[in-house]
Amino acid sequence: MRPGGAARHARHRVRQSLRNQPEATLFLAAGTNAGTDGEYGRIDFGAPPRLHAPPSISVRVILCGPALTALCRSRFPGYEATANVADPSGIAKVDFFLSGAYARTSVAAPYILFGSGRPPPVTATVTDVDGNIATMP
Repeated sequence: MRPGGAARHARHRVRQSLRNQPEATLFLAAGTNAGTDGEYGRIDFGAPPRLHAPPSISVRVILCGPALTALCRSRFPGYEATANVADPSGIAKVDFFLSGAYARTSVAAPYILFGSGRPPPVTATVTDVDGNIATMP
């Protein structure tokens, strides 16, 4: 073999094996327990970003009871808070807050929170599948 031929052949094999891999990729890992538990992923810098306007959200709160079954999904006395959300990429979750304190998460439509008694101030935060977040003012 010519001088340097083995090294040239090894470089050629490496180039061939990397041909189907993205050129600008960052692989990442974050974990506990000596790296056995955790999250793993990759970022392709050549991929176009999936950025768009944040989702829209509004919350409607109504009182419920036996006489109001036409308006509420519940027959029981209390209130019902419904989050009306929209986003072109899809909704991942809606978080409800009562008087600023976390109450519950809803991950499927209809996004509803039921409660008993008089309703405290209800707010909500929506997260779309791309990670964009909007909070009800």
